[in-house]
Amino acid sequence: MRAPVMRRLLDFLVLHRLSGEPFPLKSYTIAVEALGKPHDFDPQIDSYPRVQIGRLRRLIDDHYERHETSAQICIPKHDYRIKLVRSARPLG
Repeated sequence: MRAPVMRRLLDFLVLHRLSGEPFPLKSYTIAVEALGKPHDFDPQIDSYPRVQIGRLRRLIDDHYERHETSAQICIPKHDYRIKLVRSARPLG
């Protein structure tokens, strides 16, 4: 992935998932910790983290459309947690 913002966001989401943190991620946390927004960031006014998550979802989906794999990562709608799922497409 060449886009630095998308790379940082994906890294952050994967590391959060691997850390086993029990609490769900919030837009504010993503904005400040992953996307470099200031601490006074207001997710009620600024949709930047939601827009970037949407972009990342599309990039991930596009990647798996072009490359066959037996498992995929995904970011379900209305959630910011990375999930590992089996591919719906058979290999070969």
